[in-house]
Amino acid sequence: MSRTIVAVKIPPAEYDAFFKLIGNDLEFPASYSGWLKSSLQENAKHRSRGDIIKEIEVHPDEFTIWRIGAGLDPGL
Repeated sequence: MSRTIVAVKIPPAEYDAFFKLIGNDLEFPASYSGWLKSSLQENAKHRSRGDIIKEIEVHPDEFTIWRIGAGLDPGL
């Protein structure tokens, strides 16, 4: 049975702002190209299992509001 996976899509021009928010997480790639490569590999792995990928574009300001409201620390 397939699952629906939510995949975060970060606009390239906003990556540096995300890195400032999440950069203390050692798993968060230092460059957009590193993040994109990792994200594409993860999505391919899910698709190979038959999962459905729903991509959502996330912006730094919206992310900050959401994580504070959820009581979460920023991280990958």
